[in-house]
Amino acid sequence: MSEHDLQTPPEVQYAKLEFLGFEARIGRLRLIVWQLGLALIYLSLCSVGLLMGLQSPIISLGIIGVGSILYVIFSIRITAQRLHDLNYSAWMLLFQLVPIANLIFGIMAVVMPGTPGSNRFGAPPPPNSRTVKIVGSIFVFIYCVFIAGIGAIATSPLAYIFISAVNSLSL
Repeated sequence: MSEHDLQTPPEVQYAKLEFLGFEARIGRLRLIVWQLGLALIYLSLCSVGLLMGLQSPIISLGIIGVGSILYVIFSIRITAQRLHDLNYSAWMLLFQLVPIANLIFGIMAVVMPGTPGSNRFGAPPPPNSRTVKIVGSIFVFIYCVFIAGIGAIATSPLAYIFISAVNSLSL
């Protein structure tokens, strides 16, 4: 081995992103952005379905039903890929069915860093693109502002007056 071979780091091989597959790995920020995009598509489809309800309730239910099934399937795929990045089997998705465990599971998927390098599910995911970083940062910022706003409203004197007024109503 020459001195040049010791100084050159090995080139990292990244896995190909697969939105439609279970086999790939994705990181935390990409999980957030893909779930956000999926939710926006689903909400748009549901809006179209509701508007179609003015013409035909059956068509409306069909559009919303198919959209709901597709949303669940793609959400499971994305979350399975995130679990693979954590070096966990996709069978851990069953924890989503347990009431308190699903909250812990969701936090874990967003907070825990992925396995560095390759793991039993393949090569690491590619680095995030600029678009993923921007959209993810905006979403995280909006989410934090939303949570802070809820906290501010819940602790305000107006909330106390509203709760008192609701409690004083009798049937």
